[in-house]
Amino acid sequence: MTEPLLEAVDLSKIFPVRKGLVFKKTVAEIKAVNHVSFTIGRNETVALVGESGSGKTTIARMVGRLLRPTSGRVLFDGSDAWKLKGDELKNMRRKIGFVFQDPFASLNPRMRVRDVVSEPLAIHHLMTKKEREERVRDLLVRVGLSKDDATKFPHQFSGGQLQRIAIARALALEPSLIIADEPVSSLDVSAQAKIMNLMHQIQQDLGISYLMISHDLGVVRHVSHAVFVLYLGTIAEVAPADEFFQRTLHPYSKALLSAVLVPDPEVLQKRPPQLLKGEIPSPLNLPQGCKFNTRCPFMQPKCKEEEPPLAPTDSPEHTTACFYWEPIEKGEIVPRF
Repeated sequence: MTEPLLEAVDLSKIFPVRKGLVFKKTVAEIKAVNHVSFTIGRNETVALVGESGSGKTTIARMVGRLLRPTSGRVLFDGSDAWKLKGDELKNMRRKIGFVFQDPFASLNPRMRVRDVVSEPLAIHHLMTKKEREERVRDLLVRVGLSKDDATKFPHQFSGGQLQRIAIARALALEPSLIIADEPVSSLDVSAQAKIMNLMHQIQQDLGISYLMISHDLGVVRHVSHAVFVLYLGTIAEVAPADEFFQRTLHPYSKALLSAVLVPDPEVLQKRPPQLLKGEIPSPLNLPQGCKFNTRCPFMQPKCKEEEPPLAPTDSPEHTTACFYWEPIEKGEIVPRF
């Protein structure tokens, strides 16, 4: 484990559901995130993966101080992020960059690229105008674009090029951490590979850490150091990336990994996709016991009665929230569908 840069400690987020036109009354609660903890080291990439509605983006917003957690703490460089004020808060914000899912929506179409990329520098009153222009040109070259692109507007670029511009903007303040929320989900396959290779190269050159959010394990496979699998706001499995992709233990993780497309008919024939049955439960009416029991092909009676804790396995850094991971791995429990 490298030196911690960011620590999320027992994070939870509950959204109240209110009814009433004048006097609103709380009638229910949505537990979007439930007691999630993880650490990101320096020069390390941590991947949060899971289906839509699993709480990934909510966690990212709490970590980036965009959404206050209901409980828990976020420690950045050893300081409690939600207790910082004034100059300390401003300095912390400079150290965290964001790359959003849709580059078309995250860039102002009325601003030239030079203004988009230099905007963080202007907000923090850094550099002279001439120095900012030079910084923008250097950043564009670093992300694989031309210096001449600085005078163009966003509509003149493809989706992949727009995401490169978004990455350049995130790098403007020389951050220690970049939170990338589904950074390639809106791009085609070839553009996805180029963007992920670019982000990996930037990490090698600058020593930046990433919190990578994705629903596609294939995207994060070659760039992440640790994988956290989320299901309905709770962690289902945690493992170093190399170990996770060689030995997936939780039934939900197995299904996610099975959904990764493999361009080899022989491999697909030997390992057909494991399709999950049913829909993800509503967060307003979570299942009793294990939250995955309504869709799990290996479900046992105990799974409906007790919620499994995130517990160590026979590997010290590999944990999973499943009572029966070992008999499932040995083939002693077979899938029902």
